[in-house]
Amino acid sequence: MSRIPHLLSSPLMEHSVSYYSVDKAGNKEEEKQSVFSILHALPLTVTVKGGKGVNVEIKNNGTSAFTYIPYSIHIEGGLQFKTNETSGEILLLSPNASALKTLPVLGLGKVTIIVTADTWQVTKTGFVFLFFVLGVQ
Repeated sequence: MSRIPHLLSSPLMEHSVSYYSVDKAGNKEEEKQSVFSILHALPLTVTVKGGKGVNVEIKNNGTSAFTYIPYSIHIEGGLQFKTNETSGEILLLSPNASALKTLPVLGLGKVTIIVTADTWQVTKTGFVFLFFVLGVQ
């Protein structure tokens, strides 16, 4: 049995590979094809700040527009009196553009803030005092 290395150099996200097998008796199966994609992380910057609630800026640092980018904002810890998470999709994020997302809070105590955007995850800590998030780092 020999192995042949393959270099995928196509700029397209979708690739195709054809294959078949031959058993010891020489029986050859029909050729099959499989299509797959190699996903790369989007060129995003995720900035988390406090203030009135948790404020998140998701910026597209690339040269292409991206659509349907999933995001979530979640806080853990402290004493929370209302929903401590939000999520959704950014429908369109043009090159060098930003989307601003906010998670309103009502609580008290030290918290961990977890933000995801596409495959990026940012974790920060802060302190919730009523409607405000202080000392995010």
